[in-house]
Amino acid sequence: HDRYFYFLFDDALRRRYDLPERVSASAAATFEDLLHEAILDLDARGYDRTLHGSFADRSVVAQAEHFMREHYAEPLTIAAIAKRMNMTPRRLQYAFKNVRGQSPRAVLMNLRLDEARRLLQSADSETSVMDVVLDCGFSHAGRFSKAYANRFGELPSTVLRRRR
Repeated sequence: HDRYFYFLFDDALRRRYDLPERVSASAAATFEDLLHEAILDLDARGYDRTLHGSFADRSVVAQAEHFMREHYAEPLTIAAIAKRMNMTPRRLQYAFKNVRGQSPRAVLMNLRLDEARRLLQSADSETSVMDVVLDCGFSHAGRFSKAYANRFGELPSTVLRRRR
């Protein structure tokens, strides 16, 4: 159902409402009203309106991001994600660049960093930075700390100290 409306939205934007001559003005206006309602419905469901690119690319990115969210703690590679999506790594990278303006690796890193921030902010007194590193799929604590500081402006250890 939702994909259908995304398809209609994408098709209408591509054609800029350049409908065939045999379609009456009232039918075109009705279509525009229905499309507007569908967009409002998608907004109400929380769909990301910043997405760009073709419908196919948006679909690939949405599926890949869903997979990454479910498996962020695993040692994922772009090749493994692409294989899961039944495509080449280059095609996956192209879709992410086209839709998000970022590589799939950058999106995965941000997903992991967001989860690390959530874990650090809700940590108990027994949680260490290394626990969070391992729970979020990072393999190197130093690189994690640097990436975390670059993204959030503070070290993970500072967040833990403040939490305690």
